[in-house]
Amino acid sequence: MDVDGNLRRVWSVYLGLALRGLDAQRLVGIMSEFDEHRSVLLDTEWMLGLQLDPATQMLLRTFAEGGKVLACGNGGSAAQASHLVGELTIRFIHDRRALAAVSLASDAVALTAAGNDYGFERAFSRQVEALGQPGDCLVAFSTSGTSKNVNEALAMASRIGMRTLGVSGRKGFTAHCDVDLIVPSSSTARIQEMHLLITHLLLTGVEKHLPALPNKRMVVDLDLQAMYTVP
Repeated sequence: MDVDGNLRRVWSVYLGLALRGLDAQRLVGIMSEFDEHRSVLLDTEWMLGLQLDPATQMLLRTFAEGGKVLACGNGGSAAQASHLVGELTIRFIHDRRALAAVSLASDAVALTAAGNDYGFERAFSRQVEALGQPGDCLVAFSTSGTSKNVNEALAMASRIGMRTLGVSGRKGFTAHCDVDLIVPSSSTARIQEMHLLITHLLLTGVEKHLPALPNKRMVVDLDLQAMYTVP
């Protein structure tokens, strides 16, 4: 770890804030946020050293076998689920084939219909029941791990035969996950910050190994070309 470099960055932030005329109490409060972030980041790095590769391999196997990703979460975690899906279907950094992914948190009609007819606890599990297939992967986000509707979605995914990947915090999900990336913190803000980093690391891992995956769209295009080419 570059201690000197970290100290220089801390002091640069401190001086920048001081020059803006912030009082000492506010400066201390802001710097404590940075300190907590760095501490949680270091602990998360240790966790990911053991868990990130199995999580990435799970996504890669799903796409290699022609499966799709379903993602869900509430509030900020819903935004994170939609963020992951958007980067998979369109792209993160590199141009590559589109990847099948659906955010269960983005369809207002499905969410309100499930909430009205069955209760909010089944808002995601009902969609998993409808859309999920064996070999697909459910990526579930929750800072607490205790969100009932997300845990019910995980349980439904397991019954269907889907892979399950959790991105959580505190003590992790109460429902079973094949892999649960648990941010070791009790602070919702710090957990959400790590969830963004985890999402980007998963996307990086998927895109890095995409050349090894079969390009189904290319196969379809070649078949169509052969079908419609006039001798």
